[in-house]
Amino acid sequence: MPYKPGSLDESDRSLSYRLMWLGLPDSLVLFLAVLAGYQTIATVTAGFAAGTMLVAFNAADEFVERQVSVAARWAASAAGVCLILVTFPGFRDYSWDPALMLAGIAVIFQVTLAWQRLKDR
Repeated sequence: MPYKPGSLDESDRSLSYRLMWLGLPDSLVLFLAVLAGYQTIATVTAGFAAGTMLVAFNAADEFVERQVSVAARWAASAAGVCLILVTFPGFRDYSWDPALMLAGIAVIFQVTLAWQRLKDR
């Protein structure tokens, strides 16, 4: 196999795979920080949650891509439910916090990804 400069080797793929585990506790802290109103903690953890999701979406092999694909479908479904709740006339009376919804979507993505990773061991 020819050498490609800048391509990930086995240790890089292993590191990115291990770093994705940080997304679950981070997204849970993000959700709780938004719920409790701790804006500084929410801002920092939102950056880490976005970073772990970017690492996940740049998966280096098909095995991880399948796991991320399932998690992304669940997150997209949660986003669709959020949109329905915001636009449905019966639910417009409630004040929906967009940050809380996004944190919930991040939790759903990370929980689903963790479930897929544990199931596929």
